[in-house]
Amino acid sequence: MQKTGNWPYILISLLLLALGAAGMVRQADVALLPPDFPINTIDWPITASEVIVTTPADLVFLVEGLHPGDLLQVKLSSGPQTFITVAAHSRSYLIIATVSGLFFWVVAFAVFVPRLNLPAVTQFYWITMLYGLGILLGGVYFQFELTALGVVLNVLQLCNLAFLPAVFLDMTLVFPRQILSSRWVRVMRISVYGVAVLLVAWQALMFIRYFQNPTPAGASGLHLPQLVADLTMVAQASIAMMIMMVQAGKLHPGRERQQARWLLTGFMVGATPYLFFRTVPMMFSLEPPFPAQIDRLFEPAIPLAFVFAVVRYRFLDIDLILRRGILYGILAAGMAGLILIPTTLMGPESIINWPRTLQMLPVLCGLMAGFLFLPLRKFLGRLIDRTFFRIEHRVDVILLEIKQLLKSVSSQEDLAKLIHEQINKVVAAEPCLVLIKTPIDEIRIGDADGSFFTSAMSCVNSPAPIWVQPNQSTCPELEDTGFPQALLNEDFVVALGLEADQLPVGCILLGPKTIGHRYVETDLKFLSEVALAASHRLHEIRLIQKMTEEMMKRTQLTELNQLKNDFLSKVAHDLRTPVTSVGWSISNLLDELAGPLQPRQREYLESMGISLEHLNNLVSTLLEISRLKKAKVEIPLAVCDLKPILTQVLGTTRPLAEAADVQFSCPPNDISLQLVTNAAKLAEVLINIVENGIRYSPLGGVLEIGAEAQENLIVLTVRDHGPGFQEIGDPFARFAQGQPSPHSDSGGYGLGLTIAQEYTQLMKGEISARNHPDGGAEFTLKFPTP
Repeated sequence: MQKTGNWPYILISLLLLALGAAGMVRQADVALLPPDFPINTIDWPITASEVIVTTPADLVFLVEGLHPGDLLQVKLSSGPQTFITVAAHSRSYLIIATVSGLFFWVVAFAVFVPRLNLPAVTQFYWITMLYGLGILLGGVYFQFELTALGVVLNVLQLCNLAFLPAVFLDMTLVFPRQILSSRWVRVMRISVYGVAVLLVAWQALMFIRYFQNPTPAGASGLHLPQLVADLTMVAQASIAMMIMMVQAGKLHPGRERQQARWLLTGFMVGATPYLFFRTVPMMFSLEPPFPAQIDRLFEPAIPLAFVFAVVRYRFLDIDLILRRGILYGILAAGMAGLILIPTTLMGPESIINWPRTLQMLPVLCGLMAGFLFLPLRKFLGRLIDRTFFRIEHRVDVILLEIKQLLKSVSSQEDLAKLIHEQINKVVAAEPCLVLIKTPIDEIRIGDADGSFFTSAMSCVNSPAPIWVQPNQSTCPELEDTGFPQALLNEDFVVALGLEADQLPVGCILLGPKTIGHRYVETDLKFLSEVALAASHRLHEIRLIQKMTEEMMKRTQLTELNQLKNDFLSKVAHDLRTPVTSVGWSISNLLDELAGPLQPRQREYLESMGISLEHLNNLVSTLLEISRLKKAKVEIPLAVCDLKPILTQVLGTTRPLAEAADVQFSCPPNDISLQLVTNAAKLAEVLINIVENGIRYSPLGGVLEIGAEAQENLIVLTVRDHGPGFQEIGDPFARFAQGQPSPHSDSGGYGLGLTIAQEYTQLMKGEISARNHPDGGAEFTLKFPTP
């Protein structure tokens, strides 16, 4: 009853119980002709209570509108006579009907309401509740006094008789297994419930018309809709029994077949006397072969079949039912003892002679028992569960302890050992195995040695968080007939998955509990929480391992990068001396210090000098890169005029531009912008960028150099009309070179832009590069104004 979603059903059940009690009171007040009434010897029509009656059925209808003990005045051919009506139902019938109806109600309320979340239980609830309500209401009675309660009870019985077979037929479509597709099940449901609504509306309309003219003639309009309703009820119940019979034959041997057979037996034993031996004869105006008490004696077979299916074939958590039964039995006996023992020991006579205050002692004992009910129930419940069912109630505390312990493990193997130990401590299953797959190997902690990791993973890869072999738990919604045979061969009956990075990496496999009981809801909840906590920790362990791997890789890359820088610096330093020496020797030879040169000799020496100059530039660049990377270089900044810097850059690069047939597009000569920078280093940066643009500009192309003031910045741009950046990530990375220029044979070393970026950042400036929307590459430099 603790589920919030069950409260509407609890309120409905209590309301129907109250209406059923009112129905029993009404049944006891229904009248019948006295036994000495000569119904078979009189001449029709007659006058009864000032009403002309033409048939025995009309007279019986008229008498049912009276009360037991009322006077019935009848004008017969022999003269007027007065009879006293008697009760229509005997005391034995009322007792049997009351017990039978209440038994239906108790089963619906105590067994099915707490478990409405399980498959088909909603249908079981309504079948049991409506059948019991029908027994308590008894029938539709047409008393002459029109009361609101009488109308409600009659309309409720009409709805009850119309919807009960519809719910029964609906249940057979989905239990114990759905026999049609979901689409056809919806169609069938709409059809059967639609017919029920139409029958209720038709009968209710005729019923209302009767109260407009409450006479036997006014009730004649009810005969046809009642006949159709009875025929529909018998037909739907027969179809439902046939479906259940076919299902019982087609289902595989096991729990489902036994469930279907027992439910079919219950319906055939409980409903057959009423449907086929009472309702069918009455449709043809025949007397039933036995009295109504027999119907009521057989009808409890229906809830008994439900309960037997629950107990014997584990459709519901009967362990919980037994636990509650033991618990409440002990509490009831204890509270009765607290009241009866003082009375028995003292004796009623002595209690009467007590002072008034002591005479209240038994009542006070009863009140004390009531106050102790909740704490005693909690204490005894834990004691019974731990003693008989081995259920640990400190699940939350244990889970908290396990989560704390999980934080201390740092490897998959330690986690598997911890989980195996804790599960064995709480659940005590045999065998018990924890499997975890790592990128390196397979961790196996437990009792089994079989090779079934693939089967286990196929099980836990399913959407279900936990798999249970049928008949091994009290939660049938978690059980699955597709439990892998490879696991069953190793005596495993429960499987839970373990995840990391949202991927299955392992599983927990359990055999039957060593104490012989099935897994109850508490056990499965505990196992699911443990598996979830273990999955979270596996995810964290995997993240830590990945971070460690990444840190190791980064450390290795840093070390390799440092080795590369050291190597380049050492090579550059080692090359500086021989390059200088060779350059000095070439210069001496060209000056003919060693003697006159032939023209061809001079040509070779000049070519060697040009190549040596390139090599010297490369060595200088490498040394500059090493110097920038090794230590924090500080460049002095000052307020500089931009015009002389641009003049120097253009003068230095103009010969290269003329050789490549590239024109400059520059700012006006009278430009007078000032910026905070280092004039020499800025000139070197611009020379590198301009040389790069000349190299990629086409013959006759234009290299655009711009300068403007924007807010508190001076923005310089250099744009060429070449192919732009292609297939290159960061153009400022060391040794990063784009595609060879289609307009120049000379190539760089991929270091000029790197040095430009380093110098720009050291001068508190910004540099960026992009492909211009109209084509070509564009470099942008930003420096602050004074």
